[in-house]
Amino acid sequence: MFLNRLFAAPRVLLAVSCLLAASVALGQGVDNPAVFELDGNTQVSSSKDWESTFAAGTPKTLIPIQDPAPNSIYTGGGSKDTNDVSQWKHKDGSVPDKDDIRQAAAVALPLPNGNLAIYFTATRFANNGDAQVGFWFFQKKVTPQPDGTFGPAPGQIANHENGDLLVLVNFEGGGLTPSIQVYQWQGGVNGGPVLVSAGLKVGQCGTGPNAGNHDVCAITNAGDSNAPASWGYEPKAGTAGVFPAQTFFEGAVNLSVIFGAGNVPCFSSFIAETRSSSSITAQLKDFAE
Repeated sequence: MFLNRLFAAPRVLLAVSCLLAASVALGQGVDNPAVFELDGNTQVSSSKDWESTFAAGTPKTLIPIQDPAPNSIYTGGGSKDTNDVSQWKHKDGSVPDKDDIRQAAAVALPLPNGNLAIYFTATRFANNGDAQVGFWFFQKKVTPQPDGTFGPAPGQIANHENGDLLVLVNFEGGGLTPSIQVYQWQGGVNGGPVLVSAGLKVGQCGTGPNAGNHDVCAITNAGDSNAPASWGYEPKAGTAGVFPAQTFFEGAVNLSVIFGAGNVPCFSSFIAETRSSSSITAQLKDFAE
């Protein structure tokens, strides 16, 4: 069963909806092109991609989240993935062009074997530097508040819940091959992210010995790729409506493999982020939610 909710505010807010897994049979990858095309572009080739129209009731961003400058950025030394949300702060401002998120989106889809996957994407303004992109999936509503904090509502501070999910994707050294790490938050308010590694098939979507069978994967565009007109994407250098190489990122994670049958949490909000380096302790830069 899927419960879809969309929160409206001066900025477009996403709620990745309450996700309940069906019966679990391991072995079906998130990069199965019959489910969703994780191929480094948004265009539909054979099944579904980011320019598709999804079935009614599918948990998703109804349109990509738009994050034009100078919308809010992270600020303060406590704004790190290793700290509780209560320590994060934001303000309006600018970040380096390579860290500037322009759009983000997510969609939850069932795999043929009954597993449940979340697919995510983000774009950035410029490609003149390494890309460090992260995606938080929260069980509580987490959104920026007017006082510079993050919470469910003005005057209320958000905290991590055990099981909040973080996917970190890094494209370093000018390469196209991502390094991917998946973390679960554990230990409550005074806890931190714990690496999930045992048994996961992790890599670049659609490539390598686990092609079509990845539990977690990501990919970026190797060359120019057309953006859907509805996204309104404009790069720092290049042609409006075209993603220059390594400015479009997408990936997916199999929740049923990570959490197990019957244990998939109910995620209600989503934040895409960039960081100052590939380290999980790095200062957070930009975000879109």
